[in-house]
Amino acid sequence: MGERWVARHEINHTAHVVYRLTKRFDRAAQARFLAAASESSYKHPHLLEIQEFAFDLQGRACVVTPFTGNHLGLVTLGSLVELKGGRMSPTEAERATLHLLGALAHAHSNGGPAHGEIGIDEVLVDKHGRAVIELYGLSSRLSAHAAPARAMAADEIRSVGQIAYRLLTGLPAEEPMISAGRLVKKLPESWDRWLERALDPSGGFESAERAIEQLPSSVRESESPSAFPTVRVVLDKFRARTP
Repeated sequence: MGERWVARHEINHTAHVVYRLTKRFDRAAQARFLAAASESSYKHPHLLEIQEFAFDLQGRACVVTPFTGNHLGLVTLGSLVELKGGRMSPTEAERATLHLLGALAHAHSNGGPAHGEIGIDEVLVDKHGRAVIELYGLSSRLSAHAAPARAMAADEIRSVGQIAYRLLTGLPAEEPMISAGRLVKKLPESWDRWLERALDPSGGFESAERAIEQLPSSVRESESPSAFPTVRVVLDKFRARTP
């Protein structure tokens, strides 16, 4: 959408990123930008917060966000996985996937246009290891020809599946696609089932919440027997022996 500039607040001494959009806005479009930037400002740990927005002296739209990187600069999920040798462990991959789906669930529940397909380099990783989606929904709010919200939301969830496959296998989710279980040793079969549904172009998960419910760790927890019945059996036996 434009350029990123690292900035420092002269009074608060805090680090920020200023996004300066390439597109020039006429007066009508300026009003649309101000509304879009306001509506795209989320308070959520996995959605990049828009702190300020305005026009510079040249009339170019600018958005100010927190600086999420380190002394080397911004860290994207794509650059992080490359630093890790091209792939992540299943635990790390699921954590990032959960962060992204949680962000989508929050955004979808608040209405408004969806973001559409999310690229791995549109996901920043902050100093705490949290995945954060960059400028969620701003582009679609500025577009006069955005796709229907339902279709864009489906694209979002599918793109998270593509990111998860990339994190696990180190390969893009492109045809002909090899199942993740054949590429990653001892990967639970629940991962292949989840990816198959997430990447299904004609089906897929009906919501981000449903995709979260079906993540491998969630499925294992739901399938594992509860400890409560065992405790009750032991207590019942203990009472039976008590005079």
